[in-house]
Amino acid sequence: MAEVISQTEIGPDLYKLTISARIPQEPADRGAAPGRFCHLRVRQPESWDPLLRRPLSIYNAGGYNSELKVETSHETSHETSHETAYETDQLEFVYQIRGRGTRLLSQFQAEDQIDCLGPLGSGFSLDFSGSNIILVGGGLGIAPLYFLAQKLADINNLQVYLGASSAALLQPMSADIAKLDVKLNLATDDGSLGRAGTVFDILREDFAETSCEGNKSKQPDYIFACGPVPLLHSLQKYMTANNLPGEFSLEKRMACGSGVCLSCVCQTASGNQRVCYEGPVFPAREVIFNGC
Repeated sequence: MAEVISQTEIGPDLYKLTISARIPQEPADRGAAPGRFCHLRVRQPESWDPLLRRPLSIYNAGGYNSELKVETSHETSHETSHETAYETDQLEFVYQIRGRGTRLLSQFQAEDQIDCLGPLGSGFSLDFSGSNIILVGGGLGIAPLYFLAQKLADINNLQVYLGASSAALLQPMSADIAKLDVKLNLATDDGSLGRAGTVFDILREDFAETSCEGNKSKQPDYIFACGPVPLLHSLQKYMTANNLPGEFSLEKRMACGSGVCLSCVCQTASGNQRVCYEGPVFPAREVIFNGC
């Protein structure tokens, strides 16, 4: 169980949820990392409706004023027992009300208890230094990129391209990323913030200008992206044509979140993969979108 620290509406039907959660110290791949997610139970304890949890990408971890403390838990499996060390830390999530489950989630208030499973899944690669890196986010696909940008901005040349339908959705998350040492490029479908058009439109325009200038020093070494399938599919084709490597974080409906139910299977060059377990982050070149 985790405790709700705060729940704030940061835009129309757009919420930032902060919880205090117990994060395992070891092994390292069980901790909070950019690209990983948590599975939250949105129903009240006395109810079984809705049955399924809701997966949310980690927007930020650690918090600005969190007090870390190490706790020790005894875990027993069959006839053996061992100690697991945990850190009590803050996790932030940004989500939009899209149905009954997320509407129920928006009703949690400070000091409420919420059942949180995770962090789960695979995260983004972080072993970069002095590289030209581009982050591309569309809509709520922006959410996992803020945590990633924090990890990469100080030691890399980071350009961030963000797009959404309107300023109401784009501004709250882009404002957080704008505080980092990045070059920020914004696009909205209605032109209410940044340039008019899709985020892929402005990215392609900027790439074309760079190619015309013949400035290879501005070519990206790696691209990270998250967003709707049309954005990722278009970006993948462009990256393939220009021999650009990168990683995509996929959004997929899921039930168990632990790789058992197979409800979030996606087709890749390596065969069927579970978005909740092998993903949600995959090498961009391996994802097959027409089978997803």
